[in-house]
Amino acid sequence: MLGKIVQLRGVPLEDGFKVEYGIDAHSDGTINLKFAKLMSITTDLDVDVQHLTYTYGQNIKDEADGFKDILIHNFNVHKNDVEEYLLVIIPYSASIETTARKIAGRQFHEAILEMHSGDTVKVTKGDDSIQEVYMAVQAGNEMFLVKKNR
Repeated sequence: MLGKIVQLRGVPLEDGFKVEYGIDAHSDGTINLKFAKLMSITTDLDVDVQHLTYTYGQNIKDEADGFKDILIHNFNVHKNDVEEYLLVIIPYSASIETTARKIAGRQFHEAILEMHSGDTVKVTKGDDSIQEVYMAVQAGNEMFLVKKNR
């Protein structure tokens, strides 16, 4: 099952959020968040372990106090592979409401979501901010996280 890694991050000094595809990893393939540690494994030395964009699934291990270790299976993607979900990382939002499966996040303001086509997530930067709604959309063999305007 192929997925695309997406970050939904608040834009500094602005009200909204920004969708970023992929995530930068340390040279050892790890990404450290306050609520989870993502670790990339690959069997192909040609894969760029510095910027992770795809995953062929993940193994999730519960640690103490709700912390999660997530092992990302990162291999070469072929042009005919179909993306089936988005692995959406939200480091911080004042509130998060979603129809997707939450796989990590100890607090209400942080999350890693597994979003499939049609799933939505509502996020805000502060208590008085306008909620922004994003939806997972399938376009051909790719998945995207798009902002809903209505």
